[in-house]
Amino acid sequence: MSVMSDIFNNKERTKYLNSVLFNHVSSGFCILEFGLSSASVPTNPKVVKSSGYSFTEAALERLRDSLLKPAVQGLRARDEKYRLSFYFKKSASLAA
Repeated sequence: MSVMSDIFNNKERTKYLNSVLFNHVSSGFCILEFGLSSASVPTNPKVVKSSGYSFTEAALERLRDSLLKPAVQGLRARDEKYRLSFYFKKSASLAA
């Protein structure tokens, strides 16, 4: 296989979910990539990009809290990956 077909095939196995927005003490983001078990439990989460450690921790916590169940219903390939962007908006009520 060529490099381009490898890239194309890998991209086909990655599904981009709708991003989510949370109120937070500061503004930032975290993009996670992960697989899903047959019970829709996230497996092997990896940070694609993040504004910092606190955003990564907050995103991983929300991923563990089963945020995904309505977003990933139906049949899926065994090696399929999902990407989810978490955006954090600074909220005056949380910063005080």
